[in-house]
Amino acid sequence: MENAAVSEDSLIQNEVVRLREISPGCFVAVIDNPPFNLIDSQVFAGLKAVKSFAEDSANDVRVLIFESANPEFFGAHLDLTAAGHGGSEPAGSEPVEILQEWPAFSYWLGTTPVVSIAVLRGRARGFAFAFAAAADMRFASKENTRLCLPEVGFGAFPGGGGIEWAQLHAGRAPRSPRSRAT
Repeated sequence: MENAAVSEDSLIQNEVVRLREISPGCFVAVIDNPPFNLIDSQVFAGLKAVKSFAEDSANDVRVLIFESANPEFFGAHLDLTAAGHGGSEPAGSEPVEILQEWPAFSYWLGTTPVVSIAVLRGRARGFAFAFAAAADMRFASKENTRLCLPEVGFGAFPGGGGIEWAQLHAGRAPRSPRSRAT
């Protein structure tokens, strides 16, 4: 694995999500699940580990930045192929458990006192879109960011909170009362 040396510096134990402190109180979580950053049991376990780390007051987490190691994909949808693997047990949650736990994680991300920032490069589809929408701030690359809720195309309700958060971010940001000329 090419990220083995980088993983040693991570503050959490996860192969595809790394957490490191970049300045006092400011941490960056990098998702690195090639080739598309599918949200699978390992990624979700890593995100839950980041949440646990942030909730521990001894760590003094004030800002969490989420980004992708892949410039073409911030993240894709839930990996449903994990349920089809026979033989060995997956290391983390099955896709159904992720579906059940994701709204609570998304809600935590949007309501925690820790400032959450999603740095978007490439595609953010399905759960990755919901994840970015739940963050307090999003900064997107003008060149190649693409946001997508693929469920809408075939008449299903998006899971994970994307549709709930999207309406709050559509259109121009509201102007503050102070910015209006009186």
